[in-house]
Amino acid sequence: MEKARLRQQRARETGGRQRAGIIAEPGHRSFGASDVEPQRRFASPLRDIPDSLARPLVQVGATEILYDNALRYAQRAQARGYDVTLQRWTGMHHVFQQNVERLEAAQVALQLAARFLR
Repeated sequence: MEKARLRQQRARETGGRQRAGIIAEPGHRSFGASDVEPQRRFASPLRDIPDSLARPLVQVGATEILYDNALRYAQRAQARGYDVTLQRWTGMHHVFQQNVERLEAAQVALQLAARFLR
């Protein structure tokens, strides 16, 4: 009960709204599952590969819950003519890159992503 009250208070203070643990500031729009019809092209990256897209880097762990989706996205982007870099990480899970303090693979993945962006 106290957490809910604190979230509401924070949302009022920022002039934003609280949704799924994220405060949306005025002028910004966040989309949640209930905001977008599933068949709409922007509901999922798998629905549509944009016409204008920077060279994609896809880093996916082999035990990632969205592993198949990541592969499909990379294949579809490549079929649209994009030079896709796909990196598969053995034994890694969903968003493994955020565990930089614990996983050497996360450190390496972020270093490779930084190099990719240069």
